[in-house]
Amino acid sequence: MNKFTFRGIIGHFKFINIFLFGFMIIIFKKFILLKNSKLFFKDNLTTFFIVFCSISFIFHQLITANQTFIFSLIPILGGFFFIQVTKNYNKKYLKFLIILVILFATIKYHNSYNEKRKFMDLQHANLKNNIDASFLDVKLKGLKWITPSYSKNPKEEIEILKIALKKLKNDKREKMLITHYQFFSLLLEEDLNIPNRWYYPYNNTYPSSKKSSYFNSYKKRFNKKLKVNKIEVIYFIDSYPTELDINGFKKYLKEDCTYEEKINNIITLLELKNCF
Repeated sequence: MNKFTFRGIIGHFKFINIFLFGFMIIIFKKFILLKNSKLFFKDNLTTFFIVFCSISFIFHQLITANQTFIFSLIPILGGFFFIQVTKNYNKKYLKFLIILVILFATIKYHNSYNEKRKFMDLQHANLKNNIDASFLDVKLKGLKWITPSYSKNPKEEIEILKIALKKLKNDKREKMLITHYQFFSLLLEEDLNIPNRWYYPYNNTYPSSKKSSYFNSYKKRFNKKLKVNKIEVIYFIDSYPTELDINGFKKYLKEDCTYEEKINNIITLLELKNCF
């Protein structure tokens, strides 16, 4: 989804933009008052640096399409803006307004990201539905398990993952695992030849389209990993049904060299036959 929209740039980062706009007003007023250009740049060097860094952080946030982590800038920017207002205007109502914005934004994002776990897409889940992760494996003892896809019934997900673990453990062939779950190698104590950490399509985390200039390079790397490690089967484990595009990965292989088997709603395997 394209993030470079008015809402994506201005609306989403509104509290950051409030302080950036305030810094720009201060810079503009000083530019009018200070005729000496050297004195102007010297007096505003810190402010220029803050504005430049903040814009860079926003740009980075937009192009990575990641969860929003730069809201932590709000109290930092607010603090520096408070200093600038005290230094240049010393208006009590402005300082009170700055403190009010910082407090409101801090409470708002604390509630969303810390309490409701929005960063983990759990803001709409009832966290009280969690179960002990040791039901999956004793190595996870002490952790509470709940995910967005199975937020109403975490036990169902655990049971499905147990099947996946058993299937992988009993399969003695050389295998590769493609999944968003990050713990299989740890629980099985086995190198599963995982090619990527994330598998979001449309060239977000790997070149999934042949139109990408990196497609052939990634295809070569992918096949080399299969060949060097003598991979006989590729397992796909979804965190929800139809999450991973198996046909997308078939594009990296020779035609008619795989046999696809559906184990259940989230587990599929590709057996490789003469793919090299």
